[in-house]
Amino acid sequence: MRNFTTTSCKKVSWQCSKDPTHIWELRIYARSVSTGRCSKCKFVSFKSYTAKHKPVLLQQWNYEKNGEPASFSSASDKKVCGSAL
Repeated sequence: MRNFTTTSCKKVSWQCSKDPTHIWELRIYARSVSTGRCSKCKFVSFKSYTAKHKPVLLQQWNYEKNGEPASFSSASDKKVCGSAL
């Protein structure tokens, strides 16, 4: 294994400590100045975000047209359908 500094521009693979199936590539420098979190785990699911901050939206969620809300990230720009209460 080679030694690198935190300012290295070398792109390497990283593995998530919470879920070993999460593997991504990132430059060492970028990782050293970022939050260091897994690029897949850092996205909060729409369902968990909405349940906490806007629970009425989940009551109006149209599962037939949109599918599961857990498949969306809270930063998603996809248009979805709701149903009137």
